[in-house]
Amino acid sequence: MSTAPLGCKVQISGPDRIWLILDGDRFSPNPAEPDHNNFPDKCDNHGLAGLNVLMCDGQVEWIQGGMNHVRAFEASQDQNRTQQY
Repeated sequence: MSTAPLGCKVQISGPDRIWLILDGDRFSPNPAEPDHNNFPDKCDNHGLAGLNVLMCDGQVEWIQGGMNHVRAFEASQDQNRTQQY
């Protein structure tokens, strides 16, 4: 796994950092305010604050919104995101 833009080059994530399920990722009811898939939005369960994530090892962890979310998401998914929406 390589997420070099976030300074995580050659980082290997174990089952305690790999996401399986996240809670309450809702679609925005207002087309003028689009939502972002797999990122905390104000229309989601916990708004912009963050979300609960079930990890591959069976634990559930609160992931705070913002760049903390982007770093945790990249450690799990490696989609080369470098910033929040």
